[in-house]
Amino acid sequence: MERIEPTRQLAAKIWWAFAWRALLLVVGAGFLLGLALGLIGFALKTSQESMANVSGFLGLLIGVGASIEVMYRLLNKRFKTFQLVVVSPDEEQPQA
Repeated sequence: MERIEPTRQLAAKIWWAFAWRALLLVVGAGFLLGLALGLIGFALKTSQESMANVSGFLGLLIGVGASIEVMYRLLNKRFKTFQLVVVSPDEEQPQA
């Protein structure tokens, strides 16, 4: 396995691969959760303030969960010129 030195261009590619996937997942999950909470809140005649507090907390949980899922998927993805890997610092790294 050849080690690729990090560059800002490579960092930007990895960030972009993460950002757009996370955004899509968070927006989609947030929409579905918001719709469900809105319908439940309407049916139970819950106050808007209560619903805002609950939806804010659940939105945070969705954001964290979606970010973890996207990172997990990126760690299992092969890109055109590289793949993200996690290695133990105790392993002896092959010299180039």
